[in-house]
Amino acid sequence: MFTRSWLAAESKAYGTSLDKLGLWWQCFRSFSVPKDIHGERLFVGCRWIFDRFTTGYEDVRELLATPFFVVVQVFYTLCFVLSLVGGAMSMILILCPGESFEKKVLKTAYIAGAIAFFTGFLAVVIFGAMAPMEGWMPHPDHNNLSWSYAL
Repeated sequence: MFTRSWLAAESKAYGTSLDKLGLWWQCFRSFSVPKDIHGERLFVGCRWIFDRFTTGYEDVRELLATPFFVVVQVFYTLCFVLSLVGGAMSMILILCPGESFEKKVLKTAYIAGAIAFFTGFLAVVIFGAMAPMEGWMPHPDHNNLSWSYAL
C-alpha cells in the first residue's frame, strides 16, 4: 500500500517517462502532462500524490485521479483500516480472555476481516485490470505490474 511499485516501467525502455507508480507515490523520469503541449515543465523524481510544493503538480494529480484509481485508493485504504480494526479486536481477545464481551469482539473481528479481504481483493482486481489500459499512463506497452502489486 505504501510502496511506489504497483506499476513500473521496464528499466531498459527508452523514452518512457514513468519510473514507478504506487497508490500514494509516483516516480517519474521526465514526465510532462498532456496539457503541456510544448513540454515546458518536466517532472523528475518521486513525489507524494498530494504534494503542494511542486509547481504544476496539480495537473499530474488530475491526470492520475481517474475514477478507477481513486476507487482503488479508497478500497485499499478501507482494507488497511479494517485490517487494523480486526487486529486490534484480536489483541483484545488475546489480552482479555473469558470476558463477557468475547462474542461481540470475535464477531466484530470476523466482520472487519471479511470486509477487509473483500475490499482489498476488489482493489487488486480493479488495478490489475485497468492499469495497463491505453491512455492512462504514457507508454503502456512498457509498463508492468510490479512486485508491490503482487503483495
